[in-house]
Amino acid sequence: MSDQEVPKAKQASRMKLDWDMRARQDALYFIASRPQPWTLQEFFKQGRQTAHTITRDSFKELAFDPTGKRMLEIGCGIGRLFPGFTDMFAEVWGVDVSEEMINQGAKLNLSPHVRFIHNNGYDLADIPDNHFDFVFSYITFQHVPEKWMIFSYLTETYRTLKPGGAFQLHFRTPYTSLKEFIYYHIPHRLRRPVRRLYELFLLRPLRDPAYVHHHVAGDITSWDGTGFRPTEIELELLRLGFVQIRTLDAKTHFAGTRFWVIGRKPDIIGTM
Repeated sequence: MSDQEVPKAKQASRMKLDWDMRARQDALYFIASRPQPWTLQEFFKQGRQTAHTITRDSFKELAFDPTGKRMLEIGCGIGRLFPGFTDMFAEVWGVDVSEEMINQGAKLNLSPHVRFIHNNGYDLADIPDNHFDFVFSYITFQHVPEKWMIFSYLTETYRTLKPGGAFQLHFRTPYTSLKEFIYYHIPHRLRRPVRRLYELFLLRPLRDPAYVHHHVAGDITSWDGTGFRPTEIELELLRLGFVQIRTLDAKTHFAGTRFWVIGRKPDIIGTM
């Protein structure tokens, strides 16, 4: 391993430890946080509905038909969206940096048509080239602490998509209010105490008792993650060679806080 690769490996290892800790503490909460505890039935029922809802517009925009096709979800957790994806696709693969998440998901036996893979948090090294018809990620990149990790995933998305394959990826904007602007300019080591003071000031622990127990296991950097302007992502995707790139509003979040980027790998590589 080169001198440049060592700090990157350490960053990825730290992220893995954080998400393993969260998965052991309460995987369902950290995948889809809400005040009331989830039951598995509720968790996967909501996941099935979400999978159908959030892909509808992108499939229409790209004229993409998932029938009989193979897809990959980056940051799949324990497979919350897999029941919906198996309704649509013939084969569903998922990768996650947390080995604990992957193990929990695999034990649930959600479907014979799903496959869970533990990865290092920034590449898809165990997956062959030109393997998927669709690559997808939702509320995952918003937790990734370093931009280089996400750009690596974009490169890997291109490599692992079949010619003509499509993608739908979800991102957080850098900040959306004065409060967030100030927060994301605070050094990482100070964010946890600042967040705690702010939440205590709003009396959130009294309104959401689960907050006291859960928020936030692990290092704050792998929870807050990093944000992008849509043009940053679009330019990188163009550089990689993707076509039909479009940015869509993420209707599951407040306007201006999250966005989707969709597109395709060219049918014939090297042409536009």
